[in-house]
Amino acid sequence: MHVNNFPEDWVSENGSATMNSDSVSSDGRLVLMKSLSHPQGYPALKEQVYVRDMQTGLFETISVNDLGEPADQGASAFSMSSSGRYVTFRSSANNLGISLPPPFFFDQLFVRDRVTKTTRCITLNAAGEPGNNSAGLNRFSPDEKYLVFNSEASNLVPGDTNGTGDVFVYEIATHTFERVSLAPGGVEANGGSGMGGITEGGRYVAFNSMASNLVSGVGGDGYPQAFVLDRQTGAIEVVSKNSQGEVANTGISGIMHISGDGRMVAFPSWATNLYPGTNYHDNVYTVDRVTGVLRCMSLSPEGLPGDSASFGPVLSTDGRYMSFISVADNLIPGFTPPSYNIYRGEIFTGKIECVSVSVTGGYQNHQSLNSCINADGRFVVFWSYANNLDPTRGELFGPEVYIRDMALASVPKVYCLSTEGTAGCLPSMSYSGTPSASSPSGFTLATSHADRDALDLASEDLAP
Repeated sequence: MHVNNFPEDWVSENGSATMNSDSVSSDGRLVLMKSLSHPQGYPALKEQVYVRDMQTGLFETISVNDLGEPADQGASAFSMSSSGRYVTFRSSANNLGISLPPPFFFDQLFVRDRVTKTTRCITLNAAGEPGNNSAGLNRFSPDEKYLVFNSEASNLVPGDTNGTGDVFVYEIATHTFERVSLAPGGVEANGGSGMGGITEGGRYVAFNSMASNLVSGVGGDGYPQAFVLDRQTGAIEVVSKNSQGEVANTGISGIMHISGDGRMVAFPSWATNLYPGTNYHDNVYTVDRVTGVLRCMSLSPEGLPGDSASFGPVLSTDGRYMSFISVADNLIPGFTPPSYNIYRGEIFTGKIECVSVSVTGGYQNHQSLNSCINADGRFVVFWSYANNLDPTRGELFGPEVYIRDMALASVPKVYCLSTEGTAGCLPSMSYSGTPSASSPSGFTLATSHADRDALDLASEDLAP
């Protein structure tokens, strides 16, 4: 699977590249990126989009027309389907099968089929006219049947008069789309909306919105909230709320995400009423739509929110893992990184690991930004300015894309909060009372200087 045997591979190889939040295939083999220079050294006059096969090491240019010619105005803002067959990018190029009247600066959204070698513009209305404003972020459903995207254009569907961004769902097989960020009864949302994700089969769509007419009593205060639409029933629910059902008092602060089955939703927020102890720093959260449980994932081992911002949550398709960005230095005991780092969190245990570590397992020497995670959470892709993450990279600082195999990573596990001396870590455990499986016993188990991993181990040892 890897070009080298180190668990963290340098994907872009002198490409001066970055990536977005859906840039890895479900098996971790294919990685998507954009770069101003061709990763293999060929000249590129504009920024283009590429896929790299991490098994063969080969690159493929994605932002091309059916003849294989690169987009004459460059390309950006892309995502990849689970198998890697379909790739999206946006561009204002005139050589991709549509003609844009000059001067036309609005990016259109394109889908490249890597099997048929064809490129299609999907932001065209029924008359074949391109969107009169730019298309934005987009994501595929895990079964590759649907694509959710947002656009500021007002001419994609009839009756779009709200003068702001909307969310659309595109069906791959029929090449048709519909606007889904609508209030009950098909009424236009009275505030801007942005996409978050779409589930297997296209039933559930997650999106954020400033609108006040989607759910009664929600919105109108200038803060965007997180919503989930059931396209089968038409029901809309707000998910950016605490365990008592109170909506986030400052809304959400960035792009949200949803698991493949629609059970788990992730979002960032600096609200102060979602989790105890939050203090206007951004934190990342998950909501279990089945149990209603809200979890703050950017927590210290003591259960305190991060002491600085965490954002950019992306869920694995199975809903078990999240990758995110943080500048907090209290998430892992003894680990106080100086800049933005990438982390992987395990949803149901709360365990956090730093992904953007150096070749020795120490601190990176520059910041890392933006991440994505594959279907089962094993692979995390991110881009970074650091030059000490891979042994094959030279001294040059610049944005490059990396993939980390968390199954091969040998980052030391730290199980205690106390300072390590010659005797090592000294966590302690004590108990009182008598355990009983049949009646309340007042049995108490207490630990000191132990983080969540240690508590998990203790719980497993006590299990019958």
